[in-house]
Amino acid sequence: MLGVVALAVVAIPMDQSAASTLSAAKTNAATESVSDLPRQTAESIIAQLDKCGANVPNNFNVKTDCMPLSPGGSGSRSLVKMLEDDGVMRASHEHSLRIDNFVGTSNPPSCYLLPLREPAMRIESWFHSDQHAGNTVDLSKVVGDKTIDAWFEKSILGGGGRQGNLFAECSARSIPLVSFISNYTGIKDKPVPDQIINSMAQRSIENGIDGVDTSKIKMDFGDVPAQPTVDAPIVDCVANNLMIRFFCLDDLYGRYQTFMAAAEKGEALPVPTESHLDENPTVNASKYATPGYMLSAENRAIVNDVFFAHDMAIFRHFCLGEENQVASALSSPTPLTYNQGKQRHLDRQKARSGDGGDGVDDGADSDDDANDETERENDELE
Repeated sequence: MLGVVALAVVAIPMDQSAASTLSAAKTNAATESVSDLPRQTAESIIAQLDKCGANVPNNFNVKTDCMPLSPGGSGSRSLVKMLEDDGVMRASHEHSLRIDNFVGTSNPPSCYLLPLREPAMRIESWFHSDQHAGNTVDLSKVVGDKTIDAWFEKSILGGGGRQGNLFAECSARSIPLVSFISNYTGIKDKPVPDQIINSMAQRSIENGIDGVDTSKIKMDFGDVPAQPTVDAPIVDCVANNLMIRFFCLDDLYGRYQTFMAAAEKGEALPVPTESHLDENPTVNASKYATPGYMLSAENRAIVNDVFFAHDMAIFRHFCLGEENQVASALSSPTPLTYNQGKQRHLDRQKARSGDGGDGVDDGADSDDDANDETERENDELE
């Protein structure tokens, strides 16, 4: 097996007073400010999403009822291609669509499917793309060094760049996952992505995070709305007759196939029995084209547990645990095409059946060929 760098364990602080944040906004939501909402926590979000995953909509038909949502840098193009190949009628790739766009409309989807990836790797994916695609920015003019850590520490933590704003810098690949599944209907001051990111950072810094030094974050939050922008409720799947399912990018093809087999029978897959909130993914340094494209353990923890704490809680719950760590170790920060993802899944199946030793592909995947990085990026199942 190739060398694996294990990140330090970082625990997300829990606010036990927020137990009941699981339903949509209050009855008077038409005039409700987001600042009036109960506080969201990792636990409350996960509890609601488990209900969403287990809920089977009335008269469920996966071909007509399911729609993909597309967080950038997470594998959304790949998911859309699989849905299109299977004749799912609502399959489309659009980063701007949220569940909130459809709540209360006529004939809305009753099933939403999202790819899921570690937040830090979404940001690394942007950096890789920026350095290889046609829109490459000469970061040496900005930070003096073409490394993701240099960019992150000066442009984001140091308050440089565009007001230290991850969304402005990384665009679709930094839109928070929670914004795709929250219900802002009737909330008068609906937050935009950069407000959610910065508000999450404010709250995390205030609470403190075990094992994470936030002292070097020098961002000027300026007029960013107060912290409750992160408290918009997750859509109430039971009340709205919805299903929400996530597909971890490390085995997107395999998880998708398992879901479709159950969905075609009108069944829901089991949800995780443990949340793994004290775990982190392993990071395979050899999967990076250059060390400069990999966030340091310290900066990785800041991305995951300061700026995207709620997203990271969702990732930990659905994608980590003993069974998933092998897949995590194989994860590549560079994009996988649909066919590469399918082949990786088939290789893992073969390995786990006893034909491939320890279940690790020892880095032989074709996606590590530096000669086709630009082509892969153009095909990125982002």
